[in-house]
Amino acid sequence: MFFLRLKNTLLNRIDNGELLPGERLESERDLAEKCGVNRQTVRSALNVLIEDGVLIKVPYKGTFVAKQIVKPSWGNYDAINEHRGFSSFLKAQGFFN
Repeated sequence: MFFLRLKNTLLNRIDNGELLPGERLESERDLAEKCGVNRQTVRSALNVLIEDGVLIKVPYKGTFVAKQIVKPSWGNYDAINEHRGFSSFLKAQGFFN
């Protein structure tokens, strides 16, 4: 699943301070070329991060890192290799391996 890899890469860039709150991401086309995937893969990864509240999409402007990332009330994702979102919650509950 290439979109999960891209999602995790973007999360790591945010966690490492490479992408700061309010900062604009590269365009979908640039991300696709840089990562060697198609644009639909990039859209899938971005949409998951938008749903998780990590990114914000502004029409005709681009996609930005949220100025304040609100952690959901479910699950513990502060541990190593845990990420934000409902899928992480399901994984913590044992639905995925």
